[in-house]
Amino acid sequence: MGLIYLKESVDNAKRDWILSKLQDSSIPWDWGVLSSNTNITWDIVQAFSDKPWDWNKLSGNPSITWDIVQANPDKRWRWSSLSRNPNITWDIVQANPDKRWRWSSLSQNSNVLRYPLVEIESTVWRFIATRRIQRAFKEAYCNPEYKMCRERLMRDFARMAKDLDLKA
Repeated sequence: MGLIYLKESVDNAKRDWILSKLQDSSIPWDWGVLSSNTNITWDIVQAFSDKPWDWNKLSGNPSITWDIVQANPDKRWRWSSLSRNPNITWDIVQANPDKRWRWSSLSQNSNVLRYPLVEIESTVWRFIATRRIQRAFKEAYCNPEYKMCRERLMRDFARMAKDLDLKA
């Protein structure tokens, strides 16, 4: 019990010291270094929301949890740094496939690599297959060498001609 109280006292003292220093505008802070400091907590970031926080460094800061990211979707989170954040687990990645995870950064995250590689590999291959399908569709939709694109262009032209009261 005494050890927990001591840790809380030290943490509170650090927090109070940091807060007092951040209020001193004469200190030329390096916001990138400060943003990656593990003593910087979300409540400090919120208390000084007008400061130029480095969202790349802040996203990788271990004091930033997935709950904080979810509760603040309007913030400029950097997904490459979040993907390396030790609070991100494979369960979080799998539960949020719509997010812009960086696979190369996830491969550097020790909490993600604790999961069976077969499971991760199958998800990566599904992601790659999805991207290939999306690219192929875009190519067929936008490149006039493909019948799909030519037909779309003809429909668009006919619609524009009709709007201009011309006959195609």
